[in-house]
Amino acid sequence: MNSPNTAPKDTNFLGHFGYPWLSMTRWNEATGQWTYANMQFGLYEGEWTDTYFETENEPEAALKGWLPLPEFTTP
Repeated sequence: MNSPNTAPKDTNFLGHFGYPWLSMTRWNEATGQWTYANMQFGLYEGEWTDTYFETENEPEAALKGWLPLPEFTTP
């Protein structure tokens, strides 16, 4: 895990904000905060199958670490 002080502010990456998972993260210049996608689950017909993303914002100091996105290749 990379130091939060080295997190890029011009590209997406996987950010760690204290949850047991990493989230797609990017610096939001308009708010001066990190913006990340937080996956949520809701009940649908009695099952936890309704998945969706919520956008969350955290101050710069809340980032605990980060990893670059993996390279994607097509076969």
